[in-house]
Amino acid sequence: KVCPEDTAEPTSGKALIPDPFGGFQLYCVYPTEIEAAAVAQAAPVLGTGPEPNNPNAASAVLRLSRTSAPDASIALLGGDLTFRGWKRLTERGGNLRAEVVIVPHHGSAKGATSGFGPSELARASEPEHALFSVGTSNTYDHPAPEMVKAFRQVGSIVQCTQMTPQCHVAPVSIP
Repeated sequence: KVCPEDTAEPTSGKALIPDPFGGFQLYCVYPTEIEAAAVAQAAPVLGTGPEPNNPNAASAVLRLSRTSAPDASIALLGGDLTFRGWKRLTERGGNLRAEVVIVPHHGSAKGATSGFGPSELARASEPEHALFSVGTSNTYDHPAPEMVKAFRQVGSIVQCTQMTPQCHVAPVSIP
């Protein structure tokens, strides 16, 4: 089974709050209905869509903005979206710039390719702050040093939810 190519125009996302709260609005920018259906049906999307049988391929990407400036993102919450999904967002013309990016998948670099990986994600979002949600003793060694380095190279202040060698003890140096 194959889902059709998603031909929807890129948008700033679907508003999730009927009445914006306190001057803020939350939007869902990924996945589209076609992409979510493809993952649910374990079917590839024609073109560059998400890989089948990978629930992370349909992980939500949310953005927070002020109602006074709806196209400017305060925060981009990356969930567990795969690099292939991020590549799809950029290819479709999605604006990923944000003041703060919650780096997807706890800063894992798994699934990166030569065409899209940590550097491309960091350049696409160029956040002032890159936040890695990680545990001190996580067995996956998140965040990946190449993710930390990529965000530092675009000038982001790297922060972690807990102390990790990658973020604080032995930070990755920028050449």
